[in-house]
Amino acid sequence: MSTERLREHLLKEDYAESQLAKMSRDDMMETYAEILARRKEPAAEAAAAVKLDPALERERMAIRKAELELETKKLEAEERRWAEQREEQAKQREDQGKQREIEEKRLQEQREIEEKRLREQREHEERMLRIKLEMEERQRSAQAESEARALRIKVEEKEKQRELERQKMDANTARIKRYGDAFRNAITPQTNDPTDTIAFFRNAEALFKTLDCGGLSRHKTFSIPRSRTLPNLG
Repeated sequence: MSTERLREHLLKEDYAESQLAKMSRDDMMETYAEILARRKEPAAEAAAAVKLDPALERERMAIRKAELELETKKLEAEERRWAEQREEQAKQREDQGKQREIEEKRLQEQREIEEKRLREQREHEERMLRIKLEMEERQRSAQAESEARALRIKVEEKEKQRELERQKMDANTARIKRYGDAFRNAITPQTNDPTDTIAFFRNAEALFKTLDCGGLSRHKTFSIPRSRTLPNLG
C-alpha cells in the first residue's frame, strides 16, 4: 500500500493531518495494523468470555498473527504495485522525454538542412545575377566601344573625303591658275583689226590643245578655214 493510501485510511479513522505529518511510514503501517486488529478483538473477547481455552487462545493468536501477516503482505503487495506503477509512469515520462528530444533533434536537423538549402539557393541566385550583370556590362561596353569605333571610322572617312576634296580643289585651283598664267603669257592680244580675230581664236585653240585644257583638244571648237597661217607660238 502506498503512503498516500495509508494516509487516506488513517484520516478515515479520525486521525488528524498534523498527527500524520509527524508519523513515518512504518508508524502509519503499524497504527493501521492495530486498527485492523482492534476490529476483530470484540469477537475474540466474546469467545474468551464463553470459555478460555489455552489451546484455542494459542490458535486464535496464531490466526490473528497470520491475518496481520496477510494484511501486511497485502499492504506490501499494494505498495509494490504502486511503486511499479510509479516506475512505469516515470519510465513513460522518460521515454516521452527521449522521444521529444529525438523529435526536437530531427526538427532541428531539418531546419538546418532547409536553412542550408535556402542559403545555397540564395548564394547561387546572387552569383547568377552577378554574372548576368557582368555579362550585360561587358556587352554594353563592347557595344559602346564598337559604336565609338564605327563613329571614329566614319569621322576619319569624312575627314579623308574632305581632305581629298580640298586636295582636288587645290589642284583645280592651281591648274586654273597655271592655265590662266599660260593663256596670259602665250596668247597675243587681239587688235582692232577684224582680220586678226581668226588668228586669235586659232592661236587659242592651239594653246588649248597644247595644254590639254578641259579636253578642248578632243573637240573641233572652231570651223575657220585652215588656209591661213597660224601665228608662231614660240
